Amino acid sequence: LDIGINTDEFKTRLYPPEKISKKFNLKPHEYIVIHTKSAARIRSWNRINELKKLLPHEKFFIVQEEKTTISELATIIKNSKLFIGIDSMPIWIASSFEIPIIGLYGNLLYKNKVTHFPKNKHAIYLEASGHPNKISPNQIIKEIEKLIGGVNGKRIWL
Repeated sequence: LDIGINTDEFKTRLYPPEKISKKFNLKPHEYIVIHTKSAARIRSWNRINELKKLLPHEKFFIVQEEKTTISELATIIKNSKLFIGIDSMPIWIASSFEIPIIGLYGNLLYKNKVTHFPKNKHAIYLEASGHPNKISPNQIIKEIEKLIGGVNGKRIWL
């Protein structure tokens, strides 16, 4: 019995940035990707509108509001200037491209502390005691300012 994936037929490809730029009206490195919703609502961060009000001049790509393929999403993330999001596939994609990340974590699903984070020297992981909604948009703004100057995989316990 032979079980497996034929890797010759399963080739992941990134879309050309121009194609993504045209389809989603995004200019490379001029937008922030945000992913804050999870099927496990206990992991979702529901304060996007508050954050957007604090950053009125920024262009955002909100993952849960757009329909994309995984390849399109990977291209969108790769060409962003910043990723803000919860522990899910998109944050791991952002980490693989070493995109600056602000990770939003709550420890309700874990015993006391979250123990797994994507390895990325351009990341700050905010970890709330309880639900991620305890992370304020103002705290995220402060961390965005820190990321602009560089950071080394810093974790902050709130």
